[in-house]
Amino acid sequence: VSSPGIAPTALQHFVKFDGTTRTASTTAVELTAYTVTWANLTAAGFAAGDNALIIVGVKQWGSSATGSNTFSVNFGTTFAGRVEDTTSRQIAETPGTAAGEQYLWVKRRALVVNENIYFRGQSSTGTASYDEFVCFILNYDDIPTNDKLYAEATHSGNAPTTYGTAGAGAATPAAGDWWIVASSKWLVDGIAEDMFLAISDGGSDVAEVSTESENATNERVLGTMTYRPALGSGLTVRARYKETGATAPPDIAATSIFGLRLDTFADHWGVRTVNTVTHSVLDTYQEVAGNPAYVLNNTGPFVVFGWPIHLTTEGTKRPYGRIQIGNVDWLTATTNRSSIMDNGAAQRIAPLLFGYNPTQAAATLDIDIDAAEDADINPTYTCPERVAVAFSL
Repeated sequence: VSSPGIAPTALQHFVKFDGTTRTASTTAVELTAYTVTWANLTAAGFAAGDNALIIVGVKQWGSSATGSNTFSVNFGTTFAGRVEDTTSRQIAETPGTAAGEQYLWVKRRALVVNENIYFRGQSSTGTASYDEFVCFILNYDDIPTNDKLYAEATHSGNAPTTYGTAGAGAATPAAGDWWIVASSKWLVDGIAEDMFLAISDGGSDVAEVSTESENATNERVLGTMTYRPALGSGLTVRARYKETGATAPPDIAATSIFGLRLDTFADHWGVRTVNTVTHSVLDTYQEVAGNPAYVLNNTGPFVVFGWPIHLTTEGTKRPYGRIQIGNVDWLTATTNRSSIMDNGAAQRIAPLLFGYNPTQAAATLDIDIDAAEDADINPTYTCPERVAVAFSL
């Protein structure tokens, strides 16, 4: 699904979602179903020089338990002549051959005429697989000054063992309901290294996620998101990172953070809850967020993000989810069904749940965001933090 050109009153944006599993072998290839062309962007109203805020999500794994697979975001007029954004490159040894790492990356970039956005796939051995691809692009320049924040930072050397203040951070320019997305890039130096990312909003660390390394030559991209209602003005929102004292600590290479004040939109809803949902029966959905009476006043582009953060007890857990509107799977019965895993026994992982309709009809909507476990509930485990946002563009 690709978004069409948009009405003048809507925030300028482009969306590409692909829910079909795509594969790559040992040669670097263009994942052609994911490519965002310059023609796609200009049809949506973008022009050269526009600052594009790009959010990319994908689920990534491989057919070999000992092989590593690569995914990255690239820019250029041809795939052969592409330039890779190194902060986007993930090389991960797969934790399973049917589910894998959740990738989430955010970056702002000035658009260049005739430049396409390419997505690279490659495996070290066997077959690499990619599923539930999302590319969500906003015209950052089109967002009013008081309704946005962005920062990025480059880093080097071992990550600290406690959260600090070196991560990318920016102050909220106005009070309101903020949706915040952060990402981090890591260089792995050993095995069984735990990497953590959280969002600080001027006092609290929320939306913490973590992952465990498996191969010393890997590179990891770890992202997270949160919703913070009634957040005050002038508060520093920061991507915070740490590791847990590994013998060979991982290096932190980059962080980025983006915030969108949802008050600017005609209709918005968000939630962050910390009461616990426990998975105790396989493939049984439980609601992790919902709004039974969301009022969409304007027919047009409408987006939903869900981010149910699970605390695993062993590396065999495989959470996944769905979005429903009016008790009907949205947009299809297969959307968001791909599960994720991690190599670590006790990690905080979240499957990205996403839905977008460029022509959602104005109505009162019953929105349900559900999660379930695909493979192992012995022992049971929990989803202790859940984030969701829905808004008209």
